[in-house]
Amino acid sequence: MSSNEFKIRDAEGAVLFDEITVNGRSFPKGHKLSADDIKFLNEAGIKHISALKAGEGETGFDLALGIVGTKLAGADVAYILDNRGILKFAALRDGIFMASEERIAKFNRMSEVFILNTIVPYSAVKEGDVIARLEMVPPHREICRFYLLFQIVRVKRH
Repeated sequence: MSSNEFKIRDAEGAVLFDEITVNGRSFPKGHKLSADDIKFLNEAGIKHISALKAGEGETGFDLALGIVGTKLAGADVAYILDNRGILKFAALRDGIFMASEERIAKFNRMSEVFILNTIVPYSAVKEGDVIARLEMVPPHREICRFYLLFQIVRVKRH
């Protein structure tokens, strides 16, 4: 599986990381580009697109999310892949959402391709409440992990 910027002519079957709108036509996050989509985008002057593409014999993003989702979901938690390519976890009964903030933070630090967002641990939940979301990280976001994004500089007082 590769996440890259593809030439539009090579992007058939690729899955979009983010929603794009071209000439009034919207392509949602998680959309798999068809031959008709490629033709439309090419005619609109789009030359490159950032997406995820599984090679022959490789796991697709939806299967990869499902595999990871199976490992993350505990008791009374279900998950489903929505039409935007996000795996949503939901409570199967009323109760308290139990999770280790440290383990969630470690998962997000260690993973180069996934990001997990949850509700606040120890929150009360109702059956059907979405408690977490798992998604794949677009390539342009992966680059950010190599650079400082913020810092605080001490102000010298005279």
